[in-house]
Amino acid sequence: MLSLCDLVRITRKKSAEGRRQRFDTMRAVCWGARLEPIIEDIAVMAEIIRDLVHETEMSIRLRLAARLAERAETPDALLMELGNEALEIAHAVLAQNESLLDDELMEAVQFRAKEYQLSHQVLNDRRGDADAPDDDMAPAEDPASPAAGRPPLPEDTRDYLAAQTQRLDALRKPRLRRQDIGHGLNRRLHWWVAAALRRHIMASYEIPTVTLDESIEDAVQAILSNDQTPDKSTTDDPSSPRRLSTQSNTDPRLLVRLLRDGEITLFISLFSRMTGLRYRLVRRFLFEPDGVGLAIACKAVGIAKTDFASICRVGLQAAARGVAVDDEVAGAVNLFNHIDRDAAEAMLCLWRRDQEYLNALRLLDQPSVRID
Repeated sequence: MLSLCDLVRITRKKSAEGRRQRFDTMRAVCWGARLEPIIEDIAVMAEIIRDLVHETEMSIRLRLAARLAERAETPDALLMELGNEALEIAHAVLAQNESLLDDELMEAVQFRAKEYQLSHQVLNDRRGDADAPDDDMAPAEDPASPAAGRPPLPEDTRDYLAAQTQRLDALRKPRLRRQDIGHGLNRRLHWWVAAALRRHIMASYEIPTVTLDESIEDAVQAILSNDQTPDKSTTDDPSSPRRLSTQSNTDPRLLVRLLRDGEITLFISLFSRMTGLRYRLVRRFLFEPDGVGLAIACKAVGIAKTDFASICRVGLQAAARGVAVDDEVAGAVNLFNHIDRDAAEAMLCLWRRDQEYLNALRLLDQPSVRID
């Protein structure tokens, strides 16, 4: 059986490999670097980054324009440019710089692209099978009265699904909203965009440096200050996965059903609540090409082998993009069988620790932990 030290060693090696792969992928997104093998999600990732940067840019530009409008030395042409939403400034600057190679940003963009692609793949498969649906893939009955043998949906989950049907834009366009990323990354993103705007303005207009720097800093700090204010509507918004049930005994069959229905974000949110792991970590596990993280987490919370195999297959199919994954699923199930349950539970406890603490342990390469 695999011990805790075995699991720590395996997952740390995989983390390093994942960071290298994300770096190569983002270089291809930003600079057209050649990838072997070629990543088919490059176009989707490029669109996600462009939209995220432009959304951030416009929030800064509008506040900046309001501040500069009060200064007599501000050129009118600059104010008009700042208010032109069709104009993209920051992306062209940042795409030639290493700012966008931030590991957290790379991971968020890459996995959002995978979520988007997997959701569309599942929906397309369902449409293709519409003439011959089986018990698992048939259109769902009224969620309040599920078919026999199918797990009932909790009320808050039904509310979430109902709200999602009104958000078709999420299926049409692979967006990564600023509120979907971590607080630290959100701050860095704003300052990167602000610096890019400053470079453009200084190169294009005659404006005192002190005036511009003061106005940019005030605009960004005002935005970040507002973002730190708790959103009182979050708990009342049925479209927010954060509002979902906190019960730890989520039926594994519900998790399988959500994946097969293309509800990737909802699956990740529920599995995160079930295991106590960060959303970002669960998302990474789902799209790993070997299912190691999922195997450990599922073993730790007592998910049965058959349910794990079903969950794992969907994630592996997303990573393989249509290629048969029977061998990979068999390998993941074999690993699942060889993981000691106590070691998996201890690994889950380790993953729940403060992220900075875990980073320090990784950097010091001290995997000497024990089960008490």
